[in-house]
Amino acid sequence: MILVSLPQHQATFRDLTSITTLLDRGIDKAPDSLDKEQLLTEATELVRTMQVEAVRKQLVDFELAESRDQGSTDPSTIARALAERKVSSLFVEEGKLLPGKLDRDTGALSYDNSDTPIIDDLIDDFAQAAYIQGGKVFVIDSEMLPGINGVAALFRY
Repeated sequence: MILVSLPQHQATFRDLTSITTLLDRGIDKAPDSLDKEQLLTEATELVRTMQVEAVRKQLVDFELAESRDQGSTDPSTIARALAERKVSSLFVEEGKLLPGKLDRDTGALSYDNSDTPIIDDLIDDFAQAAYIQGGKVFVIDSEMLPGINGVAALFRY
């Protein structure tokens, strides 16, 4: 939930509310000063900014995590980690497809030939598996993503 109010009212509302889904940041404008399109634009910008900051924060130490086997950009390693339920955060490249299928129970991967119609997409399978087991899934631009495979993961253990 995004709070839309004048800055002088934000702190008071936050002190009094018990809404657990209220975001830490809000839109510092009078609600009646925005039409529906402006409100949507402001809310979208706020959420995107918060998402980019969250992703950057998690990716800052990715190299160190990878060197300690606590992160990977290798699809096979990520697949095994998903089968073991140890992916805490999954980062996927926006618009990227890896034709194939993931067996969620074993972590086995089967790749499709790009000359054949795509039966399934590994990145989509990875995202679904991570989400189902309580991991965070971030769809990000290729410039932010470590590696070249369109997917990266941070592990719980």
